[in-house]
Amino acid sequence: MTIPDKLTFREMTFEILESQYGIQEGPRDVLFDDGLPDAPVSAALLDFLQRARHAVMVNERARAYRLVAPILSELEELRRGKIMTFPEPPLEAKGVEGLRGNPDFVISGSRTPRLVPIAAIVEAKKDDTEPGLPQCIAALYASYLVNGNRPATLHGCVTTGHDWQFVRFDAARKKAHVDTRVYPVAEPAKLLGVLCYIVDAALAQLPELANQ
Repeated sequence: MTIPDKLTFREMTFEILESQYGIQEGPRDVLFDDGLPDAPVSAALLDFLQRARHAVMVNERARAYRLVAPILSELEELRRGKIMTFPEPPLEAKGVEGLRGNPDFVISGSRTPRLVPIAAIVEAKKDDTEPGLPQCIAALYASYLVNGNRPATLHGCVTTGHDWQFVRFDAARKKAHVDTRVYPVAEPAKLLGVLCYIVDAALAQLPELANQ
């Protein structure tokens, strides 16, 4: 296996994750219980998504603007005062080769402009989520290191805009699990329910953020 000279999140594969950082992929399974509550969805988001689903998406940036950003904006409203979302922020675990790059979106567990990465969102290329999974896991590992080896468990997502596939990273054990279930943006209440869950789970592991 040849490892690129200038390794970033974008070049990550499952093979590189294992050989460079000892991160292994565990069995793929359903990650979230069926009893996870749906989140309330505003009429404004429903209308926006209805229009967007019928629009022509010429590239990834169009999908980010029409489908991904509105979901994350709704998430910010649902967890107002607890999180912020950042598009393409620089993220780097200093001193660790390759753990650097600009995830498409990062959810920050902070009410200030200070980046406290607790979840990463990666846009799929060519409507295929698979290549984005190791990129997302690498960004989650960098987040874990940037936050002082916390939270112990993080979640991320790879999305085509229309479909969202989640991954759980057990950072302490260096084990990643990919969700076999895909959440469509056409069911925003279920999708936002999962996003609220992963935000709440991460913030519970960082209690000092409540006093920012």
